[in-house]
Amino acid sequence: MLKKIVSYTTPLFFIITCGTFGLYNYLYYSTIPTYQKKLMIMVHDRADEINTYLNNQEKNAVQLSQETTMIDALKNKKIDEKIITTLLTAHKEIMGFKNIFLIDQQGTTVFSTADKIKSGTNVTQHTTSSLGKSYERAAMTLTNDFSNFNYNELLQEPALFITICNSGKCARARRLWNNNRLSRSKNCWCMAIYP
Repeated sequence: MLKKIVSYTTPLFFIITCGTFGLYNYLYYSTIPTYQKKLMIMVHDRADEINTYLNNQEKNAVQLSQETTMIDALKNKKIDEKIITTLLTAHKEIMGFKNIFLIDQQGTTVFSTADKIKSGTNVTQHTTSSLGKSYERAAMTLTNDFSNFNYNELLQEPALFITICNSGKCARARRLWNNNRLSRSKNCWCMAIYP
């Protein structure tokens, strides 16, 4: 009798085991990789969208930094706030910037559209701030810089900054720096954009 029961249940256990193993392999090798592929495609698409957005914002910021009104205002150390405000307000809305900061060669904010960062704030004294770090990198390398997206102590909220170093002619400035004829901090003013 026991032999009969074992002989009937053995194929049943074998079928259940094969079915479980088959289901596991189907899920592990078929369903999960399909969803992983879909998720990877979504991640790459989202990363491309973010990169495209940031590249467009950088182009807009460079375009804004090359406005003659901006360059003249910072070179002459005379900031006509009405003209700059009008220019920046128009660009801020068109280009999608939240705030714009003009920072001189010493790291002092000479103009700000944000209420929390007043003119005269020295960003180099805030070394833990992403704006301060971004300004230092841009001024030292004479290139544009993207800060890390993190909580900014100056704005008291999460922020990402695009810092545009404008030394007039950056290629010439880089050549002079390489020939040890240029002090980076004295010949560069920066514009920080907060998209």
